[in-house]
Amino acid sequence: QESWVQEETQLMFIALRGNRQSRSIREEVSRMIGKVCLFYPDYNSAEVYIIIADEADRRRGYGREILSMVMTYAADAISVDRFYAKVPRYQPGVAAFFRKCGFRRRFLNRRDEEEYE
Repeated sequence: QESWVQEETQLMFIALRGNRQSRSIREEVSRMIGKVCLFYPDYNSAEVYIIIADEADRRRGYGREILSMVMTYAADAISVDRFYAKVPRYQPGVAAFFRKCGFRRRFLNRRDEEEYE
């Protein structure tokens, strides 16, 4: 999303494997599981975007755990009370992920994306 790069109302969280501090950038990259981005233009609601980088790390519960932590942080730190995701129709696995996390399909937007809340 180009607008995410230009806006100050965004947060990005990187999820790393393990609980120790990395000794180098290379080690840190090798420990990366994924990332969650929040775009919150109005401070009450936030669009959420999640990537689990390695296919081997998918369907292991990491995404749900990371998303839950980020949503809790955003609700407490910046008072976000509504989260939503835009999912292209050609990514049914992503739509299923958000449904498993408790999101509901709201509508299909002009860009042929399903919006979940």
